[in-house]
Order: sequence, then C-alpha cells, then structure tokens
Amino acid sequence: MNKKFIFGCVLLLGIILISFAAFSYIKLNETMDKDCESLSGDDNKDNCYHSLAHKLNNRSICNSITNIEIKEHCLSNIAE
Repeated sequence: MNKKFIFGCVLLLGIILISFAAFSYIKLNETMDKDCESLSGDDNKDNCYHSLAHKLNNRSICNSITNIEIKEHCLSNIAE
C-alpha cells in the first residue's frame, strides 16, 4: 500500500478519536452540571459544583457556586 494513504488513514482515525473524546467530555460536563442544578438547596448545589470542578479540573464550574468562601476555595485550588 501507498505510505501516504496509510498515513492519511491513521491521521483521519486520530482526528475522529480526538473529536469523539472531546465531545464525550463536553457531554459529561453538561450532564453532571445539570445533576448539580437539580439538587435542592444552595449548599448542596455549591458542594456539588465544587466537587465537579475538582473532578474535571475545570475552573469555569466554580462560577456556578453562590457561596463566596466555597467559590474562592474552588478557584484557588484549580490551576488556570
């Protein structure tokens, strides 16, 4: 087989796999975010968002936290 053809196939497969992984991560993030939102009580939601932010290492989730102390802790413990 032609080496360029094989390289192209491998490259295309890599792009597909990376795209799938990124899409899965985004959907997981959205699903877990909705799970936190469905909880009753601000404390429960804040703790859920805090845990989720650490699990996914995603500072932007900290912005959903309403308690200032928990939000500051969240933001200060996740790298930018």
